Amino acid sequence: MANKDLSYWKQNAEEDYIGTPISVLRYISELEKHVKLPSEEETRRKEFSEWFDKAWKVSINSPDNHAESWID
Repeated sequence: MANKDLSYWKQNAEEDYIGTPISVLRYISELEKHVKLPSEEETRRKEFSEWFDKAWKVSINSPDNHAESWID
């Protein structure tokens, strides 16, 4: 399947909307109320956390980190 851009999906949805039963549209609306998408802040925190974890793992596996000197 070829990559489709947003305008393709918009056009497709607009054409199909007329024939969509109201019960399906209502179900989608109700479903959207129950789906919690992460906020921009939550997404940034998660990305930073993942970046930090990777950086930490690289640093502790580096031969010149001298991590043993941190332990008493």
